[in-house]
Formats: sequence, structure tokens, C-alpha cells
Amino acid sequence: MSAEDPAVDLDVVAHAGETYSAFVAAEGARYAPDALGLTAPDRVRLWRAMATPGAGELLSGGGVEALVFKGCADTGCADGASIVAVDTGSGAAFAGVRDAGGLDILAPNDRLEALLRLNSPTRSWDDPATVAGA
Repeated sequence: MSAEDPAVDLDVVAHAGETYSAFVAAEGARYAPDALGLTAPDRVRLWRAMATPGAGELLSGGGVEALVFKGCADTGCADGASIVAVDTGSGAAFAGVRDAGGLDILAPNDRLEALLRLNSPTRSWDDPATVAGA
């Protein structure tokens, strides 16, 4: 996608502070699990691991900036966590889940995964430290 591509939400940054569900219900519908091409079981995993959502926050590094949504299962982050990251420049997306089914990247994107790992104290994409937590 290019900067001129009308499919890219050039104002993704304005959605910082929203939950993932609020974001996809508004202007971010193209970043909903079904729009990302996830299978039905993976959509269930993502939503289950996003049951207790955090507010979307901006992460940057390595020439990439992304709006990152993190969430946890309703029983706690130890039981499940999910990440959805949206590149603020290109509109590309990354989605991953850690739960009883394993640690799986559901919508891969190398640049966004590298950004998440860069900002993680353990260098794992599933626990990035956001700007507020850094």
C-alpha cells in the first residue's frame, strides 16, 4: 500500500487511546479479524485473548511507527494475550495471540513484528512495552 492508497487510514494515530473493539467498530473495520483474513477459530482466539482490552498506544523504532492494541483474556494475561499492531504509515497490520493453543502469529508482518520485539523487555512480540510503560 502506498501513502496515496485510499485503503490506508492516514489518521490511525487519532485512534490512540481507544480499545481495539472501538477502533474496528469505527474507522478501523479493515483491521477487524475477519478483514485480516483470520480463520474462524483464530478470530475466536484473538477476541477471547482481547476480552480485557488495553487502550491503543503508539510505538516507534527502527523507522516504523504503529498503533498497538494489547489485550488479555478475561481470566488474566497469564491465560491469554493478544496484540494487533497497525503501521501508521503504510496501513499494514500484525496480529498475534498467546493462549492455551500456543504462541501464534495470525497476521504476519516482519516490520511490525520487529518493532514489537524491539520494544519488548524479553524481545518477544507478545509483550511490547508501550510508550506509557517504557
